[in-house]
Amino acid sequence: NQNLDGTGDLTIRQSGGLAFGGSFTQANVAIQNTGANDTVAFDGSTSITSGLTVARGTETYNVRFRGATNRIAGATTFNNVGSLQVGDGAADTTTFVGGIIASAPTALSIAGTVAAEGTGVITLDGGPVTVSDSATVGGTSTGAITLADTTINDGKTLTLGAGSSATVTVGSISGVASGAKSNVVFNSTGAVAVNGAIGTDIGSVTVTNSGGATFNGAVTADSVTVTASTDNSTVSFVDNVTTAGALTVGAGAFNLVMTGNVNSLGGATT
Repeated sequence: NQNLDGTGDLTIRQSGGLAFGGSFTQANVAIQNTGANDTVAFDGSTSITSGLTVARGTETYNVRFRGATNRIAGATTFNNVGSLQVGDGAADTTTFVGGIIASAPTALSIAGTVAAEGTGVITLDGGPVTVSDSATVGGTSTGAITLADTTINDGKTLTLGAGSSATVTVGSISGVASGAKSNVVFNSTGAVAVNGAIGTDIGSVTVTNSGGATFNGAVTADSVTVTASTDNSTVSFVDNVTTAGALTVGAGAFNLVMTGNVNSLGGATT
């Protein structure tokens, strides 16, 4: 639980689980292996100034970051076949400067801001994603944002994109069918693609920015709002749209397409 603040290299070759509870600063960190189903945890604010390497290892192990402010230099690839947790509260900020690829972990959990810079990608597609607290996935990077099927906890909001031109691709999006409803916001001037259904306890679906958005699955929510999309782009609902309230469409030189067989809009729509 003490602070570990240095400028050198740290290598974890094996452990029965290892937790850094205080603030953590090192130049390079290499996680080569740890015990079966054990966790390498950075529970305080973390700064890795040169790079983080996470190997496959011989066992299924987990990695987590729960500090309030985390910054990891370089492009980071998580090769551990286990879980990855990035953040545990809405106020947390974790920046993977050169991007993050998490295609190996079989379960992912996010909260707070998960960001990249430059052209770094954010790829969270190894397994289903759980939004444990309100989260924004994006940053200043123009690199692509990709998420697997995603579940948002009760009363929380997932924002995909932070206003840059990053493309956004996500599978299905759902709530958990209990308690307060969850919300989803799309905020990118790049193209948006939702390849699965949006539904199950979803309060609002909002497109505040897009370079064109395609919803390939059914959309079921209390309300759907399209505030803006770039000129001459198209916001397309390919499958059925069902809302308890209104579909709200803002002003702009963009197109709206609805080609579902059965659409039901509960409120007055302009």
